[in-house]
Formats: sequence, structure tokens, C-alpha cells
Amino acid sequence: MAGFGPTNAASRALKQRIDTLQKQVNAKPDDFDLRLELSRAYEENGDLDNALKQSDAAITIDANRPEGHANAARLLYLASEQVPSKDTQAQLVAQALAGFNQAIAVDPNYPDAYFFRAVLYAATNELARSQVDLQNYLVKAPAGEWASQARDLLTKVSTALEAPSTTVPPTTTTPQSKKK
Repeated sequence: MAGFGPTNAASRALKQRIDTLQKQVNAKPDDFDLRLELSRAYEENGDLDNALKQSDAAITIDANRPEGHANAARLLYLASEQVPSKDTQAQLVAQALAGFNQAIAVDPNYPDAYFFRAVLYAATNELARSQVDLQNYLVKAPAGEWASQARDLLTKVSTALEAPSTTVPPTTTTPQSKKK
């Protein structure tokens, strides 16, 4: 039967992993790392709401760790892509940007926040800012988890920045010379 392939087995394994992590979090509610791991498992399961709740709980446990801020911001950005309302999208993107900025303020050497913020900047057509963040990420983590994607996006962003503008400047009226 088609419905009983690896997808169902993987889904069951993920749900079991979430249950196990939830039990561990219940036993150790102040464990930052467990909260983030549970957040990522919920995200993998497509449950952004619970993933965000766990990231927020991690931030509450230790607001001086950039991973929680960056993960929550990334989840907000992902949520923004799933809502139909442009206003709600804009609010979520603004919250995501604030979260990435907070992660960088907490630890300017945490590379992932630069990568995630660069993705947000590229998506919102702030290409120069995206380029700077991608370069920062690659300097801080040249062999990091996102290095390959960062190089690819940097190439695209740099190419777009170097391309001649295709927009036509607005026509301006010039004052007529005064007749003497």
C-alpha cells in the first residue's frame, strides 16, 4: 500500500521523538537546550506554533544565549510566509528582524543569526544588507552549517546588486526659462 512507506515511519518516529522530548522538558523545564531541541522537532513536524512556544521558553530560561532569539526569529519569518494577510506578514517579518538583531546584540559572533537575517533581507529586497550579513556569516563560519547556502545566496545577491537598474527614473519637470 502506498500510504505505508517511509513517510509514515518517519512521521511516527518524529512524533515519538517529540513525545520523548516533551517528557524530558516536563522533567527539566529549565533546560534551554532541551527546549530548543523540542522546538526544532515541532518545526520539523510542521507545528510552528508549538515550535515558537518552545523557543520563547528557551529565551525566558536564558535571554543571554543567541540561539533562542535566532531560532524564534527564524520561526516568525517562516510563519510570515504562511499567512495570507500582508499586514500580518509585515508584522511577523518585523518581529523576526528584531529577533535576529537581538541575537546579534547578545552575541555578535554567533554566525547563524547573520545567515538567517541575510535570508530575510534578501526576501525583502534589501540586497546590500543581505550581502553584508552573508559576508559576515562566511567570515565567522566558513565551513558552517549554512555555508553552502550562504555562498549560493551571496552569488545571487551580488549579481543582482551589480546588474544595471531596469527601473526608469521618474520624469521630472524642469522649470521653464523665464522669457525676457
